[in-house]
Amino acid sequence: MYIHPTAEEDYTRIFLRRTWFIQGSPMTVSKWTLDFNVNQESSIIPLWVLLPSLPLHFFDKKYLFKLGSLIGRPLQVDSATLNLKRPSVTRLLVEVDVAKSTAPRIWIGDVDDGHWQKVEYEEWPKFCSFCEKVGHSDMSVIGNI
Repeated sequence: MYIHPTAEEDYTRIFLRRTWFIQGSPMTVSKWTLDFNVNQESSIIPLWVLLPSLPLHFFDKKYLFKLGSLIGRPLQVDSATLNLKRPSVTRLLVEVDVAKSTAPRIWIGDVDDGHWQKVEYEEWPKFCSFCEKVGHSDMSVIGNI
């Protein structure tokens, strides 16, 4: 089934949930890419990304999306971040390819002036490069062979 939401909020809501039940049967939502294969689960999933101790002048959706684009495709900023209710850490929803390694930090600034920003991921899922599925690692498959 191909779903093409026209509003970004609808896309984010549908993609974030990942598994939907239709008349009791599970349907997994995957991101469509140019090399999409119905028999292969996509490794691109939405993940909440944390930027601890980010300076307050970056707590604007426009700036946060620019920082999020250094990690993946930014989808949403949580309301506590936008409302400055938790200034100790920002929280962004970003599309991330879990089959690839990620950097534990990003550079904020220009060549002469800036700083390294720590990046943390909430609930990084296991990804099996053997069967190309999210939810378990290669080691759990190898152990069963």
